[in-house]
Amino acid sequence: MRTRWEYLVISAQYTLVPAETKGEPSTWLYEYALLWPGAQEEEKRPYPGENFSNLLAEVGRDGWELVTAVVNDTWITEVRGIPNAGIPVRTAYTFKRPIE
Repeated sequence: MRTRWEYLVISAQYTLVPAETKGEPSTWLYEYALLWPGAQEEEKRPYPGENFSNLLAEVGRDGWELVTAVVNDTWITEVRGIPNAGIPVRTAYTFKRPIE
């Protein structure tokens, strides 16, 4: 008998929030979006309210195994003197567990 799997996707993403007043700087919002099996909408968890290590421990306790991590989007900027460095803006983590 073959094993059947279900999948969970967690996206860690930055979103640029435009300034409310002209001349003020924009800010970045960082959050986790969890798409559970069978769900129609993502569950949003803001950072720093949610720690990624705790999130990994939570899904691991429920039997989820990490199978892929993919950087979907990057932002190009200067980092530590390196011009044109790619910074991850959205990363998707896919987990699987057997269906009982």
